[in-house]
Amino acid sequence: MNKEKKTIIIEEILHWKRNKMLPHTYCDFLLALYTEGNVEQSEYGKKFSFKHIIPFIITLFLPLTLIVTYFTEFSFILQMLIVSIFLIFSLIITAFFYKNNRTIHLSLSVSAILLLILTIDVVEYMTGGNKLFLSLTIFSNCCLWIYLSRKLRLIYLLISGIIGFLSLLFVYFF
Repeated sequence: MNKEKKTIIIEEILHWKRNKMLPHTYCDFLLALYTEGNVEQSEYGKKFSFKHIIPFIITLFLPLTLIVTYFTEFSFILQMLIVSIFLIFSLIITAFFYKNNRTIHLSLSVSAILLLILTIDVVEYMTGGNKLFLSLTIFSNCCLWIYLSRKLRLIYLLISGIIGFLSLLFVYFF
């Protein structure tokens, strides 16, 4: 087969893979077949973009949040500003992934945990650690998780919301 036809076929397979017209494993097999095992000849082997790094960046938000919140001597306002920036960035990434039909599980989970940390810290600071207000904050976060689980059909958010609610009941009444 001449080189021009191979290039056209490889471009078509890449198009199928990008648009998820065939499973990735099939596309990888076809790419390996038509590039004679040398996938680096095609665009497939050369592609790398910022969206490949985003999941790694998002996973760093949680330990950074814990370090900023609990192990630094920054003022409370600066701590909450940093956590808020992490939360906003995480929510933007979640919305971007949701809009582009990509998996939102990691960014959504990080956003939910960041929101929980932020709201608990703010309520604890504002009310002096009043257990009623902290309980209401945790309850509202659990309700949000349950609502999102219904809307997005994500079972792990439903389980997290129910476990959080049951834990809250257990701690508050026992």
